[in-house]
Amino acid sequence: MKRILFSITCSFFLLALFSCSKTTDSQESELISIPDLSGVSQTSAEELLLNNSLIPVIKYEYNNSVDEGLIIRTDPDAFEEVAIDTRITLYVSKGIWPSIIYSKSSTIHWSNVSGSSGDEYDFYNPEIANGTIQIEINVAYNSSYEIEWIDDDNDGYGFGAASLSADFDNDAYLWIEYETKSIISGVEQTIIIYVDADELRVNEPNVLYIKLYVKLNDESYDIEINFEITW
Repeated sequence: MKRILFSITCSFFLLALFSCSKTTDSQESELISIPDLSGVSQTSAEELLLNNSLIPVIKYEYNNSVDEGLIIRTDPDAFEEVAIDTRITLYVSKGIWPSIIYSKSSTIHWSNVSGSSGDEYDFYNPEIANGTIQIEINVAYNSSYEIEWIDDDNDGYGFGAASLSADFDNDAYLWIEYETKSIISGVEQTIIIYVDADELRVNEPNVLYIKLYVKLNDESYDIEINFEITW
């Protein structure tokens, strides 16, 4: 009797194990490729996602290239494979950028340049003009080293990078309008930082990490700044 009971118990255990394995395999096989919905109307995009057992989430953004009401992009991106019932964010165009958007307040976090006794700076709250984030800063670098903006064309514009994260993944190009290419210690100059908001993939960023590229004693060097912004 014990042997029969043991045999039945083992059989049920193996059957359960086999069933679990099949369920897992089935779940793994039920992946759905996100369609490319760029340029599709919001209504059609929502219907397509729902028909594929995906959950649409709507966010609106300004965009100068995509007409109002059409999809700019998705998150996760098109062609990524996801499980059933995954939430897919649809970024819907609000049309072209307004001429100006002013931030309500902002905070700057400044890293002094190497060799500096303490940089001096003040800045105006960031604004967005026709889709470009602009930040004007009056700064006097107080470094004992020779510093100059990297500007091979000598056209009055340096460059750098901007990102929504401190590790600068998915960073965006920025350019710097400066007054003098050589940065003289203790002498104030005005710089204006420009960042394309569309490249950041966020219209009104609440956090912005910035690197300004310079030559410091003839070596490449990054001046690091970050902002917290309320729009």
